Amino acid sequence: MIDVKTAVKLALDYFAKLYPNKIDTFQDVQLEEVELSEDENTWLVTIGFSRPLPSPFLKNPSKLLRQYQRDYKVFRIDAQNSKVRSMKIRAV
Repeated sequence: MIDVKTAVKLALDYFAKLYPNKIDTFQDVQLEEVELSEDENTWLVTIGFSRPLPSPFLKNPSKLLRQYQRDYKVFRIDAQNSKVRSMKIRAV
């Protein structure tokens, strides 16, 4: 069985591979939650990140502000064979 550090690394690597052209635009990518299922067969790893909103700039009298939205992805990782089984959007 893989340990928690391996599960987190797998999730982060998978995330980076899925978004190779956008990874530089995401801000504050970080681990949010980790949970081992009760049967100990699956790691659930939640990665959070901030992404720019479609309308990137709002006028402010003193400066331009970029707006970001916080999103979360939950990765299901097989604890026995290290395969990422799914990635889902986690509702806030």
